[in-house]
Amino acid sequence: MKIFLTSIYRPTSLPQKKTRRGQGSKKKPGAKPDNQIKGSFLHLIREIHQVPSEALLVTLDVRGTAMGSHAAPPYANAYMIDFEESVIYKNSLFQDHVILWKRYIDDVFCIWHGSPESLDNFFAILNVSWPGFEFTINTSQDKINFLDTLVIKDKDGRLSTDLYFKDTDRNSLLHFDSLHPPSTKRSIPRAQYQRVQRIVSNTETRESRIEGMTRKFQARGYPFALLENSRTVSNTPKRDNMRRIPFVHGFHPSVYILHKAIRKHWPLLSTAHPDVPEFKQPFLPCFKRAPNLCDTLVKADIGTSTVTRQLFLNTPRKGTFPCLHCAQCNNVLKGDTITHPRSGK
Repeated sequence: MKIFLTSIYRPTSLPQKKTRRGQGSKKKPGAKPDNQIKGSFLHLIREIHQVPSEALLVTLDVRGTAMGSHAAPPYANAYMIDFEESVIYKNSLFQDHVILWKRYIDDVFCIWHGSPESLDNFFAILNVSWPGFEFTINTSQDKINFLDTLVIKDKDGRLSTDLYFKDTDRNSLLHFDSLHPPSTKRSIPRAQYQRVQRIVSNTETRESRIEGMTRKFQARGYPFALLENSRTVSNTPKRDNMRRIPFVHGFHPSVYILHKAIRKHWPLLSTAHPDVPEFKQPFLPCFKRAPNLCDTLVKADIGTSTVTRQLFLNTPRKGTFPCLHCAQCNNVLKGDTITHPRSGK
């Protein structure tokens, strides 16, 4: 079953009401609710060795506040937490029929062990329980997509996972000739190979997906040697970066000189403060994304309705006038009308 809340990413969909703060919801008997899906989702899918043959795979989606706003995800997540605790977990149909309930913001993956009629009743209750919330639902007996994962149930009720691609999917990977930092272009293949290793559960299918990913990168100009090295690195155990101190900054071609100097003198910290475990591991360099053309042209927030006025003039006038803030003001042709300097028109 796939449930999607279709109204949570519109500005006026959520009622202005106080909600409880918290990282997660309490687990209820007979189900495994969780408010965030990290690596535990794939782990749980693979731990469920068998589900009833008549059980439905369900996904739910929700609609509501403005996409792109920094406040939208925590705002939506806070309301979904309150909605789950006050409506969903207390519902008798949920307690009787839900085997697994996992949510990522407004996307829900659920395994429903019950009749289609009981699922329709539960879906109808969700859509009338909270003003402004509108759910859409997808169900399947054999396979269903959730985010970038395709969950498949075989004839014996065993679950497996694979990569999910939309029908309109195109090769939009970053081109290797792009002027992004070299470390970014080196890390993209490694991250994509790790994504395949993490999601695809079947060994043969995993090798096929890795070969397909390699062809995509080669079509975008990535060297074969880099791809082979990334495939090798993706098979090694992931290093724990939780204890490393991040050094966050913007990108500059000379920044690697600074990194080299910090690495050279980093042992001084571990020697001076042996009781600090973070100093025993090297620092973690992190680049901030620089503003791009999309940030300039596209704004998620509407902004203020205040009209900018020409404050340096007593009364606004039509024409061309210097701004008094730049070096080009002396070259501005001042006046109520604009004429060509050569033709005079």
